[in-house]
Amino acid sequence: MAATLVLKVMFSFSEHTTLIKFTPNTTVRESVEAICVKNNKDQAESFGLYCPEQEGFWLDDERTLMSYEPWKITTIEFKKKELRNISFIYRGDHFSVPMDETTPITQLFPIIAKGCKTPNYADHIITYNNTPLDLNQSFVKQGFTDLNQIEFIFKHEFFVKRVQQNTGSIKKHKKLEIPEFPIFEQPLVNSLFRGSKPLKVPTIITKTIKFVEECGLDAEGIYRISGNMNNITVLKDLFNQKDDVDLHQYINSPHDATGVFKLYLRNLPEPPLTFDLYEKFVQADKIRFVWEKAKKLKTLIQCLPTPYFDTMSLISRHMKLVSTYSKKNHMQMHNLAMLIGPNLLRSSDSGMSSGKEKSFLPLFAIGVFEYEANEESEISVKKGQYYEVISQNLEEGQENQETQEASWWTVKNILTKEKGFVPSSYIELKEQGFCPQIKDNQSTQKRSKVRKQLDNLKRQIESNVLDVERISVQNDNLQNQISQIEEQLNKQKELRKLLELSFQQKYPNNLQEN
Repeated sequence: MAATLVLKVMFSFSEHTTLIKFTPNTTVRESVEAICVKNNKDQAESFGLYCPEQEGFWLDDERTLMSYEPWKITTIEFKKKELRNISFIYRGDHFSVPMDETTPITQLFPIIAKGCKTPNYADHIITYNNTPLDLNQSFVKQGFTDLNQIEFIFKHEFFVKRVQQNTGSIKKHKKLEIPEFPIFEQPLVNSLFRGSKPLKVPTIITKTIKFVEECGLDAEGIYRISGNMNNITVLKDLFNQKDDVDLHQYINSPHDATGVFKLYLRNLPEPPLTFDLYEKFVQADKIRFVWEKAKKLKTLIQCLPTPYFDTMSLISRHMKLVSTYSKKNHMQMHNLAMLIGPNLLRSSDSGMSSGKEKSFLPLFAIGVFEYEANEESEISVKKGQYYEVISQNLEEGQENQETQEASWWTVKNILTKEKGFVPSSYIELKEQGFCPQIKDNQSTQKRSKVRKQLDNLKRQIESNVLDVERISVQNDNLQNQISQIEEQLNKQKELRKLLELSFQQKYPNNLQEN
């Protein structure tokens, strides 16, 4: 049986007090209704419990009394809520919802959602003149008297709208002066001590991740599609100068945020998983059993220095969240691992990947148009087929794909292994190290190898079975021979006994003399 507790409640409109008996599961609304029945009060929905302490707040009807730790509260008032019709805009329609303007907004969400005729209010915010309101404060405490232009909007839609309003502003941004404490191409810990208080994770990581989670989780090819290089360069200059950078003010695409995110990680002198643990991570990846591998990787992660551990924890949680939207963004966990993994773990021999250095990852392209080879030095291009780019025969001044016109690249067909020239306009570059067909081909090779091993094992087993049968036959023959020898020995013993008896009977005197 659940324990019963007693709470003293004071009526705000008189000096009368009453006692509430409640269990740990009793809600605030159930308590209010019990008080109304006990004191003959009608319209229980217009009453509530109010705590005047800590600047005052209404108890949420849906929460239990126990969740408020009533033994820590000296005064709880039973009072009538003064309701006011507040006009909300939701998806272009206007709704008038009666509510108490002194109640924290977060407690009003169920009422607002019901008034706006939407069953789900998760991931929504309330804005006034395109400015989000503090949901932990009431309308009155935030100084709002005109409550007719309030919008109830899905969080993702709000941030997308803000991004769209800021398009083009980054191109007008002037290049900043040389920063005093840059973060690019500097150790990760340098990014944690730029302000008055040390940080757990570099600001550039937290801000870009927050931007993607607000308005880029469902963007197709997130972390695979490259952003605008001009925008990424400007963001790099800004973050080198200061931590307080509002991404919504400068960019209009989540791909720009992921671009500067990858650039920062790629330019770190030492990756987040550190050089010291590189060989151990490589050896752990070779472990065949999944649970044993996971246990080993967890142990290695816990060996990281605290700033690196905190950074990896945030990145891991974020990548897991991005993969949950794979039906929309087409980025599953293995795709993200191929793209982000090389920036998180690399050997000290590979060096720091800058824009002019050659990456240790191969460069791949996919066929976007059909092309038939006309000469022996060329190879045909098939739409959807992947090719490894061996060399890009760029003319002087051609630095990116947008400026390349009808240049010829040397490529290798992933499946047929053919090498030759193809026109660059017929293929499209992909992220370095990204080629699903190689993974499929490797899987096919692994299956073929396993199949051969199974066939060899089967042949060995069959050979062993024949050997066992042959040995069994030989054993039977030996047993028969042993049986025959034993029979002969027994016969010889019997014959000897007969001879001895016969001799005794024939020469008894000789035996006595002897």
